[in-house]
Amino acid sequence: MRTRRRLLALLVVLSLIAAVGTVVATSIRRPEPVAPPERPFVPLEAIAASQRGWEVVAAPQLPGPYRLSPRGGSLLGAGNGGSMTSGVRNDSGAVTEEVLLKCDPAFDQLVVFLDTAAGDRTLVVMRRAK
Repeated sequence: MRTRRRLLALLVVLSLIAAVGTVVATSIRRPEPVAPPERPFVPLEAIAASQRGWEVVAAPQLPGPYRLSPRGGSLLGAGNGGSMTSGVRNDSGAVTEEVLLKCDPAFDQLVVFLDTAAGDRTLVVMRRAK
């Protein structure tokens, strides 16, 4: 009989501890995840300066200011002896801007995708000597 009372008392105490623990755990507020800071829009010269060693060959068709697009860029080296077409598509999938890069053995070429302050995407062609 004594062991049964002790077991019952132990179960009641454990239930109370679990209830209090649940209340405390749910009342603790965890900080909300913080979004990364917004990248600023800058003039084309600042974008070119951030791409060390590269010079602008073909400026964007759309007016600035700009920021680097998360899409990145494509590199065309001199070794493949071919060409590459790179383009920008709008939300419906239509090509809004396109550039054809022909291989130049003296230069590496880079297409950099840029976002504009107006919410559009454009591209700039850059090159650097080998």
